[in-house]
Amino acid sequence: MIMRKLFFFFLLAAMTAVANAQELTAQQQKAKQNLERAMALTDKTIEKCFTGSDSNYRMYDIYNMSLKRGEGTADVWPYTAALEAVCSIIEAIDELEGVLDESEAQQRTRYVELLKKLYNNLEYYSGTFNLTSYARNNAQWTVYGVHRGGKGTTDVKGIENVYDDQEWIIRELVRAFKLTGDNIYLTKAESLTAYVIDGWDCVPDEDGNDHGGITWGPGYTSKHSCSNGPFIQPLVWLSEIYKMKTTTPNIYQYKVEQDGSRTKVMRMRKDYYLEMARKIYDWQKRVLLKSGNVFHDAIWIAGDALDKARAAGATVDNLGVAYETVGGKKYRMHLALGNPGGTAFTYNLGAWLSGGVELFKATGDYDFFKDISTFSQSGYNQFTKAQKIGDVTYRQFPTYDKIEDNGTANGFNVWFNNVLVRAWADAMDYADYRSGKGAREGLEAIQKNLDYAWEHHKKDPGFLPFDLLNGWGDEKNTKGFHQLAYAAEYAKLVKYQLQKASGDVDYIDVKIEIDGEGGTVEYLNRKATTSMSVRLWQGMDLHIRVVPNEDYKVESVVVGDEDVTEQIDENNLLCVKNVTSNITIKVKFSTTTGIRGASLMNNEIMTNKNNNSSLAKRGVYDLQGRKVEILNISNVEQRGLSTLCPGIYIIDSEKKIVIK
Repeated sequence: MIMRKLFFFFLLAAMTAVANAQELTAQQQKAKQNLERAMALTDKTIEKCFTGSDSNYRMYDIYNMSLKRGEGTADVWPYTAALEAVCSIIEAIDELEGVLDESEAQQRTRYVELLKKLYNNLEYYSGTFNLTSYARNNAQWTVYGVHRGGKGTTDVKGIENVYDDQEWIIRELVRAFKLTGDNIYLTKAESLTAYVIDGWDCVPDEDGNDHGGITWGPGYTSKHSCSNGPFIQPLVWLSEIYKMKTTTPNIYQYKVEQDGSRTKVMRMRKDYYLEMARKIYDWQKRVLLKSGNVFHDAIWIAGDALDKARAAGATVDNLGVAYETVGGKKYRMHLALGNPGGTAFTYNLGAWLSGGVELFKATGDYDFFKDISTFSQSGYNQFTKAQKIGDVTYRQFPTYDKIEDNGTANGFNVWFNNVLVRAWADAMDYADYRSGKGAREGLEAIQKNLDYAWEHHKKDPGFLPFDLLNGWGDEKNTKGFHQLAYAAEYAKLVKYQLQKASGDVDYIDVKIEIDGEGGTVEYLNRKATTSMSVRLWQGMDLHIRVVPNEDYKVESVVVGDEDVTEQIDENNLLCVKNVTSNITIKVKFSTTTGIRGASLMNNEIMTNKNNNSSLAKRGVYDLQGRKVEILNISNVEQRGLSTLCPGIYIIDSEKKIVIK
């Protein structure tokens, strides 16, 4: 009897499991498989390619496949790949909410703990030094060095730290904050962000614009795609984080004036970070773009730049960095640039493209949207080529890596390709809006390649070769760096498969209706005053700008049945997230001339103090249609306005006091 009961118990459990599996679409099952493979690669890499205790955790440089052991010590860049893979797995688990069962979803906690462990041991690459830059003299910084050293005591001077390493770390730290809410990641990300911004060439040209560009490191004079593009995406993320915060701390911008003097001004973080992201994006496109819509690797100083600098009285150190003296203090000097060159690597396009996606989402600027489509397609066209295996056509990615004497490929292209794959995952909601090869084709290609290698070339202890289609070849060993890149790709492909699983309808339609005159609604390069129809990919975010005319305000914006008026930001931008079905958006403008006691002038509010109660009831708006708040300060700590005395104030969206 007991055996019979046990039999029926296990039969019922098996039938339930089968039923649950049958409830998933083929794409949802594929998405789960992608996550499982990402976890398997990451777990095996952590097991085989790391060593030590929780407080002294070290990554090996290579894994010897024949001796089955790790050897050497990895630099900080490969170590960062572990942070990336773990963040991508956590992201994928979140995306699979409702698809994973409870025990599978609980894996999130394990990876959040692993992320903290990896972060804590990142300190073995950390060190402190003093740096004289374009706008600051002898400032002290704590950053991450190229090589592992003592905890907090690593040598990071000169060429021992590079800006792109900091940028890859910043990117993962901001992701970690967004995924966990742990402020330790945000605090460190902002400290490193200030350091990298300090590396921007802010010396003005003859028109008063920054010469621009970030050198590879403080000890270098060349300016690289890899030391600029990766910084764009996290800068926009930081801007968005501070846009959503109730109180926005201030930050100094250090400047070089036309007369050579150095000054500093206080900026709002959300504005400054976004401005820097746009500057870097524009500089890379203007200076490093080459034919085929890909990027040169770098641009170097002109051949006579140092001679001219010395002739102008500059001193030049042993690394070729020139300094000038202004007001009795030494500062880094701008050096004239020569011509760009070097290999067009996949990651140089990918990092910049991911930044462009975030800039479009933050601004709604049509130019960014056009670039997303153009450069997603160029990435596919320029960096993949057809390779037939049997009757199946695959797309080969760059694999021209040197095999070292010990039988290990340096594997740089494995990770470089991962950056482009990640960019396609970021861009896929926007990139394929036009015909042609783009993000979705690229994601489908890497999905097929990874699966082919998993099925045909996976080698004990469960690792993949750097050439996914042709196998191990002369490669006798591997690196955790390689395997973590593949893990991150598998994790990013979860989103791709889930979007395929959302149904057979590729497009959805949005109708925008404008009630009355008084303003326009803008979408990409289109403007409307009465109505507009928009077609989107299913699941895409919609970005529109709702702009009232002079003496008008936005009275309401209703999406379906939901009033989203308060979600319009200070730049009149509204983002409708994850549009999955046909919707109607109703926009209504109304005049502001009837507001008693208020008139609008120069984007500020002029009002009689005696009308505060009336204004509070009716609402006050500036010329951009943005609501201005009447605030009764009852204590000095309220709303972050700690310098104010108790009383009634009218403040704008920047917390600038208009009138008391």
